[in-house]
Amino acid sequence: MEPLDRSRDPTGRDREPSQPGGAGGPPVALRTPPDMLVGIDPTRPRRDHTTDLPVGSTLVLYTDGLIERRSTGQDIDEGTTALGRTLTGLQHLPADAILDRVLDPVRYDREDDIAALAIRVVG
Repeated sequence: MEPLDRSRDPTGRDREPSQPGGAGGPPVALRTPPDMLVGIDPTRPRRDHTTDLPVGSTLVLYTDGLIERRSTGQDIDEGTTALGRTLTGLQHLPADAILDRVLDPVRYDREDDIAALAIRVVG
């Protein structure tokens, strides 16, 4: 996995709230105003979102399939909270190992498609 060039500008297009974790810090949800779902109206403009991430942070981007469970009634807020608990203390792991831990609980029990990406910010 290639390190992220800190000068690049991450955007919030087609993503759920993201979870950065600074070196040693707890996960923090980045909240942005929601855009229309992708594919509904391709002519509608979408917003870009930016944030500064300290060196050593890991940004985790994911779709709602990772955090929402219709069959159990787990809504997105509960799933986001559970994901935050899963991410706590994982900042020392490589990005691919973080994804392994995040995806493990849903690996064989999916109700929706899941996409997840972990990006480690380097100097």
